[in-house]
Amino acid sequence: MNDIEKIINLLTPLIVALGVAYINYRSKKRDYEQSELLKKRDYGQSELLKKRDEEQMKQLDTRNKIVIDRIDSLELVVNSVESKLDVHIHDDDFRQHYRNSIKNTVISVLEASHTLKQAYKNMLMYYTDSVEKLGLNFYYSERRAESKRAVEKYLQQEKNILIDDFCKYVDSNDDFVRIFNNKKILFSDFLCKNNMFSGLELLIMTLIKNGLNEKDVIDLFTTHIDKFIELFITASITWESLENSKKEVA
Repeated sequence: MNDIEKIINLLTPLIVALGVAYINYRSKKRDYEQSELLKKRDYGQSELLKKRDEEQMKQLDTRNKIVIDRIDSLELVVNSVESKLDVHIHDDDFRQHYRNSIKNTVISVLEASHTLKQAYKNMLMYYTDSVEKLGLNFYYSERRAESKRAVEKYLQQEKNILIDDFCKYVDSNDDFVRIFNNKKILFSDFLCKNNMFSGLELLIMTLIKNGLNEKDVIDLFTTHIDKFIELFITASITWESLENSKKEVA
């Protein structure tokens, strides 16, 4: 083996070792560079993700605030509706109790009055309906807040309208003309001459004082109807005892 071959044989293991070391170095360097690149890339992506998340949180907070505000507004509306509904239900209960108290008063008397003619019963029901409406209209009227003088003028006018309307209803029956003190008289005139509506005047005066609560109103109108029916039945008995006349009133 010549010297060159000997040298080659000696250097080959060294060259191979150096080559392997170099390859390993390049591989590790490449891995390091890729790792650093990935780290930088991940950091950049992380920053982007972080910024995106922060932006999404801001948008979510904004949407949540809008939703919360709408829920608060809806809650206010619901509370308002519930409050109005409670008032409405309370008003319905009062109206029902008021009407029932008055209707039961007149019905119980009419059912017990077997001798009272149906025409008189109709008149009592008509009067009761009119007075019932007067009471409710006044109780819920804004006029209650006005001066006593204004309230008095309003109620006196309503009273006169009620009496006039009732008398017209009474006189719509042709049979209700009698002889009283040697004169022909209509039943409505007979009622007026016997102060049949004096109780209504007292009721009006009580309403003018105002300040009545629901129970006061129910008691007041129920008592008035009860007394009116009693007086009306007495007046009808007296009226029936008068001489009948179907001629025109002189």
